[in-house]
Amino acid sequence: DNGKLIASNLQQNVDQLMSESVFDEQTQKSVESYIMSYNLGSFVVSGEKGVFNVTFVKNRLTGWRLILVTPEHVIRSSYVTTEALVLSGDNSLIKSLFFAYILLLGLFLAINSIAVNKMLVPITKLIAQAKHLKQRDFNKAIHTVHS
Repeated sequence: DNGKLIASNLQQNVDQLMSESVFDEQTQKSVESYIMSYNLGSFVVSGEKGVFNVTFVKNRLTGWRLILVTPEHVIRSSYVTTEALVLSGDNSLIKSLFFAYILLLGLFLAINSIAVNKMLVPITKLIAQAKHLKQRDFNKAIHTVHS
């Protein structure tokens, strides 16, 4: 197989890139012969302008090969950017969860306080009634129960 190459947005000499060796110990082929030998694949090539990741696929209908050449520094920078975004997202999630926890804890304590006070009011009345009964003050004991 041989054919023509249409390149777009390559910032280096296309012929130079295609004649470079594939960065693989088992394969001692040029980029061009490697791409023409397979229908699908990816590899790393060290060109005169740096290290590049090359990914390619052959279209079965047309026989054309679509080749994507990505500089290694672009891949690394997107990893660093993605990592920074994920970590900042984690930090904001932790802050949101912390504030939600504080809010729910406050709500729980308020509801718990109201419930405990409602349970303690009758007990307090019984204690007061017991004190009045101990002093044999039956009028106050009856008044305490009805209030």
